[in-house]
Amino acid sequence: MNQNVQIIFHSSFFNSTVIVLILLIMFPLNVMSQNIWESFGTSSSPWSVSTDLESYSNTTSKVDFMNKNYQSEEDKRNNKWSAKTIWISTSSNQNSPLDISFSVENIIPSNLRNIYHKDNHWYWYVEIEYTTSAGQNKYFRLNYVTSKYSDSNNTYQEACTTDNGTQSKWETTTSLKVRRFRILFDDGEIKIYDSYGDHLAKTIYNVKNVRFVEVGASTGTHLEVTNTSCQRMTTYGQSLPYLQKAANYMDNNNASSAASEMTTAINKGLKCYDTYLMRGIAYYIQGYYKSAIEDLSSAINYSASNKEMAYYYRGMSKLALNDDYGINDLKNGGQDGLVFLRENNLMNYTPGQNKKKTTTNTAKKKTTSSQSKKPALKK
Repeated sequence: MNQNVQIIFHSSFFNSTVIVLILLIMFPLNVMSQNIWESFGTSSSPWSVSTDLESYSNTTSKVDFMNKNYQSEEDKRNNKWSAKTIWISTSSNQNSPLDISFSVENIIPSNLRNIYHKDNHWYWYVEIEYTTSAGQNKYFRLNYVTSKYSDSNNTYQEACTTDNGTQSKWETTTSLKVRRFRILFDDGEIKIYDSYGDHLAKTIYNVKNVRFVEVGASTGTHLEVTNTSCQRMTTYGQSLPYLQKAANYMDNNNASSAASEMTTAINKGLKCYDTYLMRGIAYYIQGYYKSAIEDLSSAINYSASNKEMAYYYRGMSKLALNDDYGINDLKNGGQDGLVFLRENNLMNYTPGQNKKKTTTNTAKKKTTSSQSKKPALKK
């Protein structure tokens, strides 16, 4: 069969335009169904435990530990803590938004007097280590002291001192409070909540990333850390605003702005089938067929299945550039590709047999000379 690709007729281009419009309506349902947050940390426990901690239990539900190191005479004179710690590593090379929360409870074991440093005070802290935008490693610490000052009525006091020396008022209670902490990192800011997780204790600005979240216990202090949740925003979650904007632009026939938003999302790290598919179709609509082929090829490489839409538009882009090997893509382009080939009697056509260059008006949209180059994209 020595058939010329030029026979493709205009009604088929109308059909592909309708398919584009259908895709724009359905696309948000596809790409915007991924997870925004993901858990991180080991499967057994997100907490790591200091190797010199003498007594601890570390499970998925609870870290129970006690610092049994005695306070030396020199430490007593210098009012120094001999702290032992547990910590969560957040991968310091990542700047993804974080949401970490946990509770601290059962600070005093039973009704025991603190025999390790000879008084009725138990010291502990929560610390956040981070890297500033300028590359400096810093930390912020909330220091807590819990005091059992009356054995007869089982009364306790608790106060908190921050790293800048600000101390809260002493709180008196007949039973120890459960302290709930939440650390949020997003858009260069850390917000630290204490009390029951609803009191903003500190906001830290100009932050590049969070390195560690640490809980420390002084000599003789017992702690239980429970109900830990460690969530990191996925690259999809970070790029979701750009995806939503791109979908809205496509719905309003503004393919150029949609391509710009998708470029921003891809630069944010969301490199997957859906992003390259949407930008590839946006390029196709504008008549930038080479750019469309590049993106649609990337989409095909990122997906293990459901590649039909990418094959379809890559095939149409190739035909628009007089490359009859686009017919092979259309054969993999699902029902729409097969309908296109049947309508134009190309099911049995063998690409490469027609050596004469032809114009495939039906696969091209009408373009002006200014559309011959890839559009400038927002950075």
